[in-house]
Amino acid sequence: MLVEAILFVLVAALLIYLVTKENLPDNVPKGPLSIPGLGSLDYVFYLSDMRRLRDKYGDIFLMKMGSKKMVYLCNYELVKEAFSSPHVVNRPVFKFLFAITDGQPSGIIFTQGEQWSSLRRFLLRQMRDLGMGKSYMEDAIIHEARKLVKDLEKHVDKPTKIPKSVEVSVLNIVWRLVANKDFGYDDKKVIDFMDFIHKTNADAGFLVLPDFFPILNYLPKFLRNCLLKEYLVDEFIKNCIDFTKEAIDEHRANLDPDNPLDVIDHYLIECDEQKKNPNGPQFKSEMDLTRTIFDLFAAGFDTTSNTLRWLILYVASHPEVQRKLHEQIDSVVQSDEEISLNHKDSLPYLEATIYETHRYCSLVSAGVPHETSKDIQLGGHTIPKGTHVYACQALCHEDPNYWKEPEKFQPERFIDENGKFKPQKESFMPFGIGRRQCVGEALARMELYFFSAMLLQKFHFAPPEGCTLDLEPKLVPVAHYSKDQDLIITLRNVKPEE
Repeated sequence: MLVEAILFVLVAALLIYLVTKENLPDNVPKGPLSIPGLGSLDYVFYLSDMRRLRDKYGDIFLMKMGSKKMVYLCNYELVKEAFSSPHVVNRPVFKFLFAITDGQPSGIIFTQGEQWSSLRRFLLRQMRDLGMGKSYMEDAIIHEARKLVKDLEKHVDKPTKIPKSVEVSVLNIVWRLVANKDFGYDDKKVIDFMDFIHKTNADAGFLVLPDFFPILNYLPKFLRNCLLKEYLVDEFIKNCIDFTKEAIDEHRANLDPDNPLDVIDHYLIECDEQKKNPNGPQFKSEMDLTRTIFDLFAAGFDTTSNTLRWLILYVASHPEVQRKLHEQIDSVVQSDEEISLNHKDSLPYLEATIYETHRYCSLVSAGVPHETSKDIQLGGHTIPKGTHVYACQALCHEDPNYWKEPEKFQPERFIDENGKFKPQKESFMPFGIGRRQCVGEALARMELYFFSAMLLQKFHFAPPEGCTLDLEPKLVPVAHYSKDQDLIITLRNVKPEE
């Protein structure tokens, strides 16, 4: 019996090997030992894994997970070369991301080709026409920042965690563009939805496993729920549709084609125009709008609000940086004056601190993956068609070839000898690089300027007495989120010792 069992295992292993065996070029990047059908014996989950494998295999290394190949690029030159190629523009297909559109590719982040480029052009046009760079958007952000200041005043002089109002405030700016509405800070519906997005992000590694190991799709549903957390996909569909349907239905019922007010109005108008030409490209639908709204919603509050949270923690942990910020703001903006874009050029240290926050936290440490549409040559290696390509932003942001003492939080690195703000473009890519660069970058920069300036004008941030803030991110594979911890927020009209 033992002999038969051993033979069965050997035959099964041989069959798996023969079915999954690939004839890869000899000059693919090196990487961990891989077992056919299973993948590499070492994986990248966190930044520490990227550093360790980079040190072992070099600035470009290849891994396999099940049926998929993944290449990690660990320096800026490789990233720039790869993402300037027209053959590294696509995104990998992760099926759970399209669950709300019945498996059809949708949204702005993970679609390809003309469908993606058409939607990107549409969104860039809407952001420009609906306010980007105009006084309307400046007024909207200032209004929201004022509300946030008022909310933080409720939390002064006692240990408090950074409140949810930071996330809702940032979200409201995007939601104003998308749906011409905003949310209250105690709106349970939106807070629950944001919490659900955080939970889904934290468990995304489980949800994509069937894309890497298709055999998992044949497990019984109860096992997929238990082992792969597939129940989150069902919740994802319900939450997204419930959240967006009300907004879409309301806009459809009140749509005035001659007077569109927001992104949803403009999108619905283009849907109607598209239907008039059934032989033309059919890229826009109300189903696709559901996913697009979710993409804008998630990106609108998640990345910018988390960057703002990091900035607060960094200045609280570096009192000399905070002192310089307060001194510069006080010297430029009168105590009874409100900060505007006109002050921006006179606040170089604030701009430098925002840039250093992007660099130091590296919020999306491995970037959003791309996929090769054909075999390409990169860094002396062949990267096969269908390979996922990751730009290791965090490693680029700590590369000593570009950054002196990268382990230190130093806004001064973005200040020149004349005290002016000096942006560095090489090896700095918090919004990505190439054609897939973040569509909302200009809006995010504007938000971070106003929110950070107005909060620092009004408040002093510090750890509780005798405590040190923990600046290590949560152990979440997809992003560098800050840990919830107590701060002391003080109104600056009560002068603290700094």
